[in-house]
This record gives sequence, C-alpha cells and structure tokens, in this order.
Amino acid sequence: KQWYQRRVAITAGDATPKYIYVITPTYTRKTQRAELNLLSNSLQHIPYLQWIVVEVKRTTLVKDFLEGTNLNFVHLDAADKKLLPGGNICNNLRNFALDHLTAYRNTTGVIMFANLDRTYNPELFEKVRSVTKVGVWPVAFAEQTFQCHPKLTFPENSQDVYPINIGSVAMTTEVLSQKPRFDPQLSDTSALSRILDNFISSSDDIETMFCDNEVVWFTSIF
Repeated sequence: KQWYQRRVAITAGDATPKYIYVITPTYTRKTQRAELNLLSNSLQHIPYLQWIVVEVKRTTLVKDFLEGTNLNFVHLDAADKKLLPGGNICNNLRNFALDHLTAYRNTTGVIMFANLDRTYNPELFEKVRSVTKVGVWPVAFAEQTFQCHPKLTFPENSQDVYPINIGSVAMTTEVLSQKPRFDPQLSDTSALSRILDNFISSSDDIETMFCDNEVVWFTSIF
C-alpha cells in the first residue's frame, strides 16, 4: 500500500525545463525534523522540482511538515514493514520511490537521491538538468571519492564498478525503462553501482558536473 499527495500538478508536453525528481528516504529519529527543514530550504526555490519523501509508515510529523512547505512533493510509505524484504531499509524505500516514478511520471527529467545527512548548494540542482545520462560530483567529507581531471577515475581497490556516493549522482529518467532496483542486501554505494553498471556502457557515459567547488557536504546535525 502506498499513500502520496501531489502539491503541484505536472503537465505532460509543457515546454518547460527537465523536471528534477529528488528521492529522500527518512525514518523517525530525534534529528528528523531539523534535517527535513535543512533539505527543504535547499529545495524550495528550485523550479520544476518534485520532492519524493518515503517512510516505512506514514507519520504525522512528516505529513504536517511537507504540507507546511511550498514544495511540489509526494509522500510515500510502505504502510507495513511486512512489505519490506529486510536488509537496508533506505534501499527498500528508494525502490518504492522508483516504482512510483515508473507508474506515475508523465514528464521526462532527472533523478537524484538526497539523503537527510547531506547539505546541498542550490546551484547543483539547476546544473543537473543538463545531464545527458549520468552526472556526478564530489561530496565533501564522504568516504567515496573520485578524480575528475582529466578523466573520471575511481579507486582501483574498490569492489564496485562505480563506487559513487549516493549523494553524488543524478541520472535521467531513461533509467526507469530498465526497472532499476536498489538491492536491500547491499550498501547504498554498492547497490547504486549495480544500477549504473546496468544503465551505462562505460564511465564515458558519466559527466562530471562539478569538480573545483563543493556543492554537497556529508554532515551531521548533532
């Protein structure tokens, strides 16, 4: 069972920029409202953006928070933990969001995964609209790193083909035709790597959107 509310209608065929679909899994904890507020502040001035927030079970806190914003949002939940196969809960919740986009999306766009423990420069969201297939950028203070000059390279000792931090990537909605799934038995990074490996032919399909200035930070409120 899923529940969602769409604040602003999306009209297919409009001569508008690509929509950005921002997927955020969340769960109850002391810092949840503060983190939601920080991310919403980054998103609220970005046009043609839809924030997809996913919980295990819909809570009044998140529902009331989203309704109090001026954002175009969708609020999803799994309704019952029995619907989740176990493992990495956030990967399971991301899959609910991807299922929703596959079923209800009616315009092309770009998908991003914005966790609540990252801080975002609004400049990032405008630039990702130009992504051809996959775009990446570094996340400050994250374990996963890459060198993007003169060519995108990854650590040789990684077990993943594309060891990219979940907050470092945007991909076009073309990926939905492959019915991508985050494996709940893997970490965020490993599951994302598998999706990218199935979606692109090589690292030549990956664009580096930013290298010289920081636009995303891995942060903790408390």
